Amino acid sequence: MGTDHPLLEGHPLKHWRRSTRRRFAARPESHDLLVVLLGIRGRMNYLIDGQVVGVERGSLLFAHAGQAHVLLSETRNFDMWVVLASEPALAAEGLPPFAVPEGFGQGPRRIGEAGCAELEQMAQGLTETAGDAVRCDGLRYWLARAWALWCKADTESGAHLHPAVESAVLALKADLTLGAAALAERSGIRAETLGRLFRAQMGESLVKFRNRARLEAVDRIAEGKTARNLTDAALEAGFGSYAQFFRVFQALRGMAPHAYYQEKRGPFDEQRAKRHDVSGS
Repeated sequence: MGTDHPLLEGHPLKHWRRSTRRRFAARPESHDLLVVLLGIRGRMNYLIDGQVVGVERGSLLFAHAGQAHVLLSETRNFDMWVVLASEPALAAEGLPPFAVPEGFGQGPRRIGEAGCAELEQMAQGLTETAGDAVRCDGLRYWLARAWALWCKADTESGAHLHPAVESAVLALKADLTLGAAALAERSGIRAETLGRLFRAQMGESLVKFRNRARLEAVDRIAEGKTARNLTDAALEAGFGSYAQFFRVFQALRGMAPHAYYQEKRGPFDEQRAKRHDVSGS
C-alpha cells in the first residue's frame, strides 16, 4: 500500500483533529491503513471487531489494517486526534505494526495525563509545520511515542456485543427510523430481551441511544446546511415531528435547538425555528 488511499490524500501519513474534520460511517469500515485515535475531550463509544470500547481523554486506540471499526455514539463535546499511516510509512524500528500483532488486545489504553498532553501538543504543532517531509518525520515520531506509551499502559477492557445488540446497533446506524419491534425482529429475539441486553451492554436504553444518534444526524445536516430549516433536518434524521425533536433535544442537551445551532453554526431559518421552540410543536 502506497499513498493512494483516499483518506491519505496522496501522503504516506495524515492527521487531523475530529472537531475540524468530522467523518461519519453507517457501518464498520476496515482500511488498508493503521488508524490511531487519541481522545482529548468528552467520551465516545467505539465498535472494533465486534467489541465496544470507550474512548475519553487520555485513551489511545490502535485500529490495525483490516480491523473493522466504527464510531457508535459520542458526547457533544467529544474530540480526538486521528492519525493514519500507510504500510511503507511504518518501515522503521520502534513504530507500531501495520497488521494486528499476535495476542493483541483490541481495547484502548489509558496513557495518563502527561502522555496525553505530550501527544496532543505534538499533534497540534504538526498541523502548523510547513513542508510535507518534515511533517511526515514528525508524525513518525508521534507514532513511535504513542506506541511506546500504549505498550507501557494498562489495558482497558471492552465488552463483546451480543449478536442481537450488534445487529440492532448496526441497523440503527443505517436507518434511524427503526423502532424496537423492527430491531428485535431483525435480531431474532423479543423486544423486551433486546431492550435488557442493550441497556446492559451499551450503558443506556435503546431509545436513548437512537435519540442520541438522531441528534448527531441533525448535527451533520446542520454542518452541511443541506436542510432549509430545523424541521426539515429533524425529519430527515428520523424524528417523527419537530415537537418530538424539540423534546428530545431539550432533554439530552439542555437548551432549545435554534439557540444551540445559532451558537454553534448559525441559524437555518431562524424565525421558523423560534416559533417552533416557543410552541414546542
